[in-house]
Amino acid sequence: MSDRTVRGDPKASHGEAHPSAPEESMPLRELDSYARAEVALHRIRRGSDPALEAFDLANTLNDEWTRRVAARIRRWFRRR
Repeated sequence: MSDRTVRGDPKASHGEAHPSAPEESMPLRELDSYARAEVALHRIRRGSDPALEAFDLANTLNDEWTRRVAARIRRWFRRR
């Protein structure tokens, strides 16, 4: 077993992706979104309103995306 396999590298064997969990191959932003969705599903299972949870999750993810785009545009204008 190689050192790469021990660390959970998804490309450890023969260059193929074999993650044991989807979280292992996700970039941090996607992992954060995945975690937020898991929390929303947990709340729904405990009796929360699914429409409210979906609305809150969509607003949160939209706000994060808007901040990232705005920051990228600001950086682009600073370079000019």
